Amino acid sequence: MFDFLKLAAQIVLKPFALEDKESAKKFLLDLINGIKPLAASNKIKLDDALLKHLQFVLNNDALFSYVYNLILNQLRTAEIVFESADEDTILELCENTVPDHAEYPEAINPVVIISLVSQIISMINAIKNK
Repeated sequence: MFDFLKLAAQIVLKPFALEDKESAKKFLLDLINGIKPLAASNKIKLDDALLKHLQFVLNNDALFSYVYNLILNQLRTAEIVFESADEDTILELCENTVPDHAEYPEAINPVVIISLVSQIISMINAIKNK
């Protein structure tokens, strides 16, 4: 089953170059925009607060660059790196680089973003461990 999912992911990701920041951002935006109507049509309740945070990161160029580079560096090394997101950097980027078209800046909690990034890094490290 793992091999099937791996091949399926390669086909889905083929039009995108995830090592390119803008292509990765487009993939993630397309993914979120595709998931929302699919969830609605299947009566699946999504966590709107989580989606708002993800969209905030994607729409904030400085914050996305930081998170993208952090995750990319985790993927590029074979070692298990236990560094996590720098909380001070994320707090500063959330407060000082609000995107022009941010819909929900008052609802954004930097701690949630730090937690998301840390969880992604933990998942990458778990995959490396296997």
